[in-house]
Amino acid sequence: MGGWYNGRLEGRSASNSVWSSKNGKDWKLIKENASWAPRCAAAILIFKNKMWILGGTTAYYYGGKESLLNDVWYSDDGKNWKLEIEHAAWSKRTHAQAVVFDGKIWIMGGGRWSPETVPENDVWCSEDGVNWTRVTEHAPWAPRMWFSLVVYRGHMWVLGGWSRTNGNFGDVWCSKDGKNWKLIWIEVRLDRLLDYLFLAGFEFLRALGFYDALYAGQQSTEFFGTTIPLIPGGLNSLTSLGFLWEKIARWEVETCGSSMTLDVSPCGAEIVKDLVGYYARGGDPALIDQVWNCAIVLGAAIFGALWLLTELNWYIDWLIGWSIAAFLLYGIDKTQAKRGGWRVPENLLHLVALIGGFVGGWLGMLVFRHKTQKPVFKVVLAIATVIGIVLFYFFVLRQ
Repeated sequence: MGGWYNGRLEGRSASNSVWSSKNGKDWKLIKENASWAPRCAAAILIFKNKMWILGGTTAYYYGGKESLLNDVWYSDDGKNWKLEIEHAAWSKRTHAQAVVFDGKIWIMGGGRWSPETVPENDVWCSEDGVNWTRVTEHAPWAPRMWFSLVVYRGHMWVLGGWSRTNGNFGDVWCSKDGKNWKLIWIEVRLDRLLDYLFLAGFEFLRALGFYDALYAGQQSTEFFGTTIPLIPGGLNSLTSLGFLWEKIARWEVETCGSSMTLDVSPCGAEIVKDLVGYYARGGDPALIDQVWNCAIVLGAAIFGALWLLTELNWYIDWLIGWSIAAFLLYGIDKTQAKRGGWRVPENLLHLVALIGGFVGGWLGMLVFRHKTQKPVFKVVLAIATVIGIVLFYFFVLRQ
């Protein structure tokens, strides 16, 4: 219902028509001109088996204060509308969001778009649509428009949004009462760190001849005089390696009795997005290669960064880099096992442990309680530990 026609072009206008559909495809016009003024960016919800429309603006891009609304209307059928209150206690606004929670209507945020943008972060509730209570004048989340507001597992959730001062928001907040809000997640800017790790790891791979060999489509390369087979499908995904770090991992966090999957962002590609869809698509061998690629580049990047930034023995850097990679892989695989999603190949966990990540493997097994019922993992980790101790003696202690 309502909305805006034709953007900023000639003939633009707001609407007060009401449409309905049973399937989202076939639509029926219920009322061409409802009793309420034509508007867009209003808050719409279902409360007490009635449709409600709250506030909005009659002019969108071009209206000032005079175009804003704070009236409240409801209808049983979409045709016959009743004005519940012409001016609610909350200020006139557009792009506010409203939900039904705890037997009340809640409205929050929004504001004025023009001539200057003035977003809000107040929170109001009402049990009848007429009498409104201001729960808080300023919620801890920044004033915003164009955000999402949902009810999930006994909480109200505010997600994202925009303000002219801050641009797009990437935060998530939740509250049980509208007054006390908890910050669940905020976008982490790791770009510079991950860029550096990537470049260090990339230079290390290139110095060893891995990148040139993979880029050329070779099946193996020389490593300290030994022929090393390259991963099938290779880091030919490395033709786009510069994008690898944008979505470095997806983490599962527990909060408010529910789990949310969050992106710990930063500077690269669609690889992890593709991985997330792996299980849903029934498994795609090409995506398994991507898991291998991510793990190898991650371990090599951490090692390369430590090698350049510290004065530790190179083998200690090697063990730290691959142990971090192993620990993260165990954590990611445990998370995916709980979700029933795509899995980290077991051979990859074994390989990362054997080439130096055994400490991270043991920690991952203990911290995440993962793979504890599979004896082969303990055997491989034990073998990797023995190998690691021997190499530590030759590369560190003897020197």
